Amino acid sequence: MLGFAERLGSDLLPARREELQAVKAGERMIIVSGRILVPPGRREAFLAASREAMVQARRAPGCRDFVVAADPLEPGRINVHEEWDSETALEAFLGEGPGSDLTADIVHADVARHHVESAGPA
Repeated sequence: MLGFAERLGSDLLPARREELQAVKAGERMIIVSGRILVPPGRREAFLAASREAMVQARRAPGCRDFVVAADPLEPGRINVHEEWDSETALEAFLGEGPGSDLTADIVHADVARHHVESAGPA
């Protein structure tokens, strides 16, 4: 993967160049994923309140993706998926990112941080 990307050189999008720089520096990609359960009647309000965090995260250096979305099968479930170039990028966002007033609605959360050793096409 790096060989092909390195051959592309300056044709890469800025985000992709940052991704490769993080990989070259030896930092591992981080995926944060899981589910949050809220009362079904509070899910839309929770999602609306999460929107600004998504906007800020996607603008943050090192953020590849950040999604907080309604589960299509369970009315009180919210799925979380984040991809970060590195632990450093994630921690910087957590330190400077938006505060959260959403915890009062959370009935249960099962969200974990995963350190990715390698990745390639599916």
